[in-house]
Amino acid sequence: MTDQLTELATQRLREVINHPKWKTGGRLPPEEKLARSIGLSRSALRRALVRLREEGLIVSKRGSGNYVLPSVNNDNNAFIELGIGNLSDVENCVRFRYGLEVAMCGEAAERATDEDIEAIIAANQHLAENQVDGSLFEADFQVHLSIAKATQNPYYRAAMESLRTPMQVCYEIGRRLRDIPLNEASHRVHNEHDQLIQAIKQRNPVAAKAAMDIHLSATLNRFLGKSET
Repeated sequence: MTDQLTELATQRLREVINHPKWKTGGRLPPEEKLARSIGLSRSALRRALVRLREEGLIVSKRGSGNYVLPSVNNDNNAFIELGIGNLSDVENCVRFRYGLEVAMCGEAAERATDEDIEAIIAANQHLAENQVDGSLFEADFQVHLSIAKATQNPYYRAAMESLRTPMQVCYEIGRRLRDIPLNEASHRVHNEHDQLIQAIKQRNPVAAKAAMDIHLSATLNRFLGKSET
């Protein structure tokens, strides 16, 4: 149970610091206030803070508090500056992802190590098991980021990280527009991820690209409110 609370606290804290207002860094609220804002105990929050410190996302200063570090990926970040304000912006963002992520998935099938594949599977399993109320964006995004890492090409990882904020805005817009239970939505996405994971495991770049194409097509249909078959 402790591990689950730590995962949940880490996910929610990531969602907090990934907001554009923290892109240049800054001091986080006191732990008691921050714990209330994410709806969890201070002990769970502290374990999450440890994780994010290890990832180099925050730093703690004795007697002063916890600080979000400026993101190197946010300097002159045109993706954030473009903004997502309507369904047309959502469609443009997802269509842009086609060229990036379809190719990325093919490269992952060619270059992923066994450890990379295990990480992608674990991220997708976390999405399936994360049945809490609220957004599942971070769990979903970690699957795509794990695939980027599996390409062994740092440009794919940097590109995905820079797309994190607009992708999250798209995710939340789509979630508000659809009347689909959270568990049902995560189940569909998990199954689509599983198809592309199988192609990566089989070292089949053609099948991996096709699976990502299908997943992003379904993603766009969900955002636009189109029925799924």
